[in-house]
Amino acid sequence: MNPMHPDLAGLPEEVVAEITRKSTQQAESLQALASTIVKLRDEAVAARKESGIEDVWLQCEEAYVGIDDTNRAEFDGARWAKPMSMEGPLVRRSSNSDDTKATAFVRLTSRYVDAGTAKVCEIALPVDGKPFTLKRTPVPEMAQAADDATPAEQVTGEPMPGPDGQPVTVQQLAKHMMQQADDAAEKACNRIYDWMVEYKHAAEVRKVVFDGARIGVGVLKGPIPEPRTARVVRVNKQVQGQPKGEAVTVEIVSQIKPAARWIDPWCFYPAPGCGEDIHKGGHCFELAPMLADELLDLCSAPGFIRSTIEEVVKEGPSHKTQESGNPNKDKHRLQFQVWHGYGKIPREAFAAANAEQAAELGDKVDKVFAIVTMVNDRVIRAVRPVLESERLPFNVFNWRRRAGHWAGVGVGEQVNAPQRIVNSATRAMLNNAALSGGARVVMLESAVVPANNSKQVTPDKLWYLNEASGIDDVRKAFASFQWPNMTPQLMSVVEYGFKLAEEHSSIPLITQGQSGKTTPDTFGGQQLQDNNANQLLRDVGFGLNDTVTTPLVDDMYEWLLLDPDVPDDEKGDYQVDTSGALAIIEKALQDQTILAMGGMVTNTAFRIDPAKWFENWCRSKRMNASDFQYSEADWEKISQQPPPKDPAVQAAEIRAASAEKIAQSHDALAGQKNQNDVDRDTAYNESMARRDESRQQYEIQMMQLRVRLAELDYATQERISLQDAKTKLADTTMKLTVQKELAGMDGTGPQVATPPTEPAGRAEPGRAYQA
Repeated sequence: MNPMHPDLAGLPEEVVAEITRKSTQQAESLQALASTIVKLRDEAVAARKESGIEDVWLQCEEAYVGIDDTNRAEFDGARWAKPMSMEGPLVRRSSNSDDTKATAFVRLTSRYVDAGTAKVCEIALPVDGKPFTLKRTPVPEMAQAADDATPAEQVTGEPMPGPDGQPVTVQQLAKHMMQQADDAAEKACNRIYDWMVEYKHAAEVRKVVFDGARIGVGVLKGPIPEPRTARVVRVNKQVQGQPKGEAVTVEIVSQIKPAARWIDPWCFYPAPGCGEDIHKGGHCFELAPMLADELLDLCSAPGFIRSTIEEVVKEGPSHKTQESGNPNKDKHRLQFQVWHGYGKIPREAFAAANAEQAAELGDKVDKVFAIVTMVNDRVIRAVRPVLESERLPFNVFNWRRRAGHWAGVGVGEQVNAPQRIVNSATRAMLNNAALSGGARVVMLESAVVPANNSKQVTPDKLWYLNEASGIDDVRKAFASFQWPNMTPQLMSVVEYGFKLAEEHSSIPLITQGQSGKTTPDTFGGQQLQDNNANQLLRDVGFGLNDTVTTPLVDDMYEWLLLDPDVPDDEKGDYQVDTSGALAIIEKALQDQTILAMGGMVTNTAFRIDPAKWFENWCRSKRMNASDFQYSEADWEKISQQPPPKDPAVQAAEIRAASAEKIAQSHDALAGQKNQNDVDRDTAYNESMARRDESRQQYEIQMMQLRVRLAELDYATQERISLQDAKTKLADTTMKLTVQKELAGMDGTGPQVATPPTEPAGRAEPGRAYQA
């Protein structure tokens, strides 16, 4: 009876065998698959160990944290204190070791590793830089159609009408289609970039770069499916009688999106013989330690075999492969060694673990590219990869290429010799300082006796000279010598080690913010030296783009095409262009040049886009241009306004308006001057008229006064009253007036009045008052 089926008790064995035949065959297939995967895994683990790369990694790890054989006893409790042999025990100091020797470790390796990592991340991971773009695939037929002005025809042979009813030309139709393709490519590019922002792509790549600088290689895994939760706000239709607040609801939605994650190189095992390209090997393995609770959480994930996981948890972790992985990490005895294998396996074996996906492949497929997960050498999952390209989802970054090996050379390995030189010289200098800090006493033991019977040299110690020794001068039996101090000579060796570290790593002090004797004093010289000092780091950034960014974006683009949740208007035939990452690196290193171009932006002859120049300038200063720019809504309002006039036209209009205003000012001044002249003449004439009138009035008044005086005088002479004098004078006046009127203009009129006196010879008789 099969113990897996307790309900079959009492049935004949042949019946039980027939009923359990399918499950037995499945278990046998899974066991065969596990045996195949275990064999490939053990080969990969042994091949990496035999290559010697793990010894190099361990030495680099120890150098970064400051461990060597001299001070290893200080780190007895640390996992990274192992010797070069992965299986060897911890190296402890014996109790009789010389504790008087210096064990100082100068952290030279960590300094250069951190400086190189920081600089490469600074120039390759800008705050707002998009390291790629998608462009529509050029189609020669479409390019030729863009120049065709003939009307476009429908399938029926009739002209294709446009929105305005006019026939559409082939040129217009081709341009419309190309514009749609460009718009779709831009949407797809933004979606991929949003995915990268969501899983924090820059943070994962920083870990990869750090591993590359420390041990020579970094590994990025992706794209891999990851569930993400998002808050979705839904606006429901308002129902009569319900409060307004119930019309809006917030839902937590779980979505599967692509992501890329850093993988510890110690937990990555490519196929033996893959050389410098891990994808040539066809398969690889990843070690992911888990606790029991983490393992049980996988039971609810699709593709995992729940019964096998529960059995494995009951068995407990196997320590067969406990020595695999990163020696720096704490390997607890309760951790399960979970292995993920990527590669092709027989279809029958895959069907035993995942019959549903195997049925979709059909019977014509012999080998299936699958992801197989094992614990305790038992298969708990076998699934097909998400991408149809069947490419290994791992991208390896090398700080410097190592010929013939997939793992490169890091800064830790480059400065290995300088690190040992600096440590040896520093320890020798400290040991010498301890020796030279005290005196060396030489004495004749029988001739000199200490007063306290102790031969230890202490301050103010009293000694006796033994008279029986026959020595009359204590200097002949007792002498003190000073050990020579070699600090200047040993310090030169230390400085040589630091200089050698710059030469070996190609990371000079200027890239670390320090200056030396060779630092130029001029701005141009400093800029030139800074650019030259970053040549290696620039090349490292290019390698990061070639080996990590480009293949990752290619796979992300394939994911976008296969994802049913992505709208169809974002899918198309695009080409991935990662030259933007290279441009970002160059611009980060040429920020001074970008700043100097500011004067050229306003010159339209150079055809420079001011907005793009500003974005690049902000990027070179590690700032986000969007923090200073208008929002989309504000910019849309501004863009709807009429475009500004040409500066030359504006200048001409300003000059014309100025000339017109000047002419108007001149005319106004001339008119004002003429008006002032007229007003002045008018005022003068009026003043003269008033003066004449005043003079005339004055003369009239004087005449009246004289008449009055004459009347008074006449009255006095004639001794008559004033009234009578006035009457007489009036009468005389009337006569004179009549005589004047009768005389006329020619003086021929009769004489009616006789003058009171008339000088002789003046006029003929009767011709008085006449000329």
